[in-house]
Amino acid sequence: LDADNLESLHQLLTRVASDVDTLVVIGTKTIYYRPWCVGEMCTAHRSGVNSVVLAMSGYKRLDTVAINDQDTLISNLGCLTENGISVDAIRETLSAFSEKPVITVPRPVGSAAMGGLAAMLARGVRSGGVDTLPDAYVRAHTLIMA
Repeated sequence: LDADNLESLHQLLTRVASDVDTLVVIGTKTIYYRPWCVGEMCTAHRSGVNSVVLAMSGYKRLDTVAINDQDTLISNLGCLTENGISVDAIRETLSAFSEKPVITVPRPVGSAAMGGLAAMLARGVRSGGVDTLPDAYVRAHTLIMA
């Protein structure tokens, strides 16, 4: 979504609240340190948008200490507070995301794995019954995503 409109955080958050059925968060090492991504998660949480995390290599859920200290970890809280997202809302969202379904993305990520991932997202996110891609999807050509 944000690739469509990197100029206006307000418009992006409005789209998350009104046009998104399921927010798929690409779980990287730095996802919780990126203000716009955290803003999208907060908006989805506040709006009742279904969410799932794709756990890439190095992804870790935040623990309680990190959640309570998140305002010092995000480099630019100003853009979030300007859009009505408080530090308390961030903490509440990150706590909720620590219980969201997580899909562990295998390495290497091949085209068959991505197809299996898309199928799992399509059928499994609603039930929360997603976890790890079956081994059959792992054996494929490597797909490089940027």
